[in-house]
Amino acid sequence: MLENMLGIKRSKKISSAVTTEPNDNAKVFQRMIRDSDEFYVGVDSLFTEKGFSELRYPGQKTNINRKLVGDGIYLEMMIQHVLPFGFRDAEKAVWVCLSDMGLSTLVDGTDTRNRVHFLAQHTESSRNTVACSFFAATPDQKGGSGVQTRQVVRKYIEENRAVFIHQSLGEPKLEGSNSSVGIQMLNVWRITVEHQAKQNNRDAASVLRLHFTASSRDMWSTGANFWTPASLNMTIAYFESTNSRLPDAVEDILVDKSVGNTSTGSSLMIECSAILHSTQ
Repeated sequence: MLENMLGIKRSKKISSAVTTEPNDNAKVFQRMIRDSDEFYVGVDSLFTEKGFSELRYPGQKTNINRKLVGDGIYLEMMIQHVLPFGFRDAEKAVWVCLSDMGLSTLVDGTDTRNRVHFLAQHTESSRNTVACSFFAATPDQKGGSGVQTRQVVRKYIEENRAVFIHQSLGEPKLEGSNSSVGIQMLNVWRITVEHQAKQNNRDAASVLRLHFTASSRDMWSTGANFWTPASLNMTIAYFESTNSRLPDAVEDILVDKSVGNTSTGSSLMIECSAILHSTQ
């Protein structure tokens, strides 16, 4: 599908230079972590403003701007889902899913279906933060070499709630020069997992709420040649699919854990991760 979107003339050799960690990685990660902390502080007011209290269980709301010109948000999604598992188990499963979105791509490899080569550059992790950078090379892309990607995932644990902020910053590069095509793409997930009291106080349950935005910023006019209506529509379709599947992926991990199997949920998120980056 990526070939149809971008057009193919011949396969290009991937430059070894893209495996080198960008010089500004530390600076970019620090900025993204600061932004995550600000997003965390504003989660409650944002969720109130967006009307999560009026969303069904389970429920989903999507706003799409297919006529985006220049800077702005082209996709916004809200998802609310009840997980039949306790809050502590649920927040751990969400952390696994969000961490896998970045770390699963850091094992150098190829998504043969979409002709995307994931080239690891850097990763670091702690108890509440995962930061990684990689180059998603597209050797068959006309005029471009791929997307330089940075991701930061942060976790904030409260008494009866966990808040997750996941940011993915992508910058497509020109073929040959490794210079920017003139576009930056920022995807932000704000996710909460909260304890839900049951009437009989026996059955554990948690509420998962997800708010997602995908935005682009045109830095100069050449970006319009790469951010076409076709690529925008395909990116929207993939993000809709990936986000809609996230609650099921979390629940799969929880079910697998309850029966002693830990493989299914992880493989689902690896597939989602490959889809997510191949559309950029």
